[in-house]
Amino acid sequence: WKNEKISLFIDLGTNGEIVLGSKRKMWTCSTAAGPAFEGARISSGMRATEGAIDKVKIDNKSIDYRVIKDGKVRGICGSGLIDLIAELLKLGLIDKSGKLVDREECNSELSEEIKKRIIRGKKGNKFLLVKSKETENEKPIYLTQRDIREVQLAKAAIYAGIKILLKEVNISPEGIQKILLAGAFGNFIDKKSAIRIGLIPYLPLEKIESAGNAAGRGAEIVLLSKKMREVSQEISNKVKYVELSSRTDFQEEFIKAMSF
Repeated sequence: WKNEKISLFIDLGTNGEIVLGSKRKMWTCSTAAGPAFEGARISSGMRATEGAIDKVKIDNKSIDYRVIKDGKVRGICGSGLIDLIAELLKLGLIDKSGKLVDREECNSELSEEIKKRIIRGKKGNKFLLVKSKETENEKPIYLTQRDIREVQLAKAAIYAGIKILLKEVNISPEGIQKILLAGAFGNFIDKKSAIRIGLIPYLPLEKIESAGNAAGRGAEIVLLSKKMREVSQEISNKVKYVELSSRTDFQEEFIKAMSF
């Protein structure tokens, strides 16, 4: 609200709250991303608490992941899930449609150690991330085809909301000067991974920042300061809310954004 340049603010959660604009004028919308980013409706999903995988790196030969507070693995949280899908996209194990490919379709440079982690199932392929001996409940952790679809639905909702606001402002994604990611999930997500899966527009990494618990901090500031309450009222007068359900082009943008 103090910036002359066009900025994009996204509070990532079950509902994605999105603001685009500058100190002169702001446009905002709310989009139903669903609970996938918070670990719900994911086969081995959990919140970002002890035992959750929150970072994943995969190369041609090996897998490396980080567990919150170390110890045995209990599941995977939103940031780990985004990393995992981004890494599999990078290696060609997930195609643009979101399909987890068969072993025979893998890049010839991939090691057998990585290829053999692709397992055929009745409801599509799944990828073995963590073997049973490394988990707390001695059950393996997989990324399933349904998990990928859940992330596609969530990221498409966010990106479609962004595209609608870009239309309102009449600029392209290249016109965005800064991206701010807020919320518990937005605070820990890897920027490269978010760009790779199509959750946010491409921007140089130094122009993408974490805003922490912006909603909570903002409420605290307004409650403790009469002056800031007046400022918040001034800001609200510059904001135009865009109702996505009334936009006939939202579904079109949503379908486009489903692809990786």
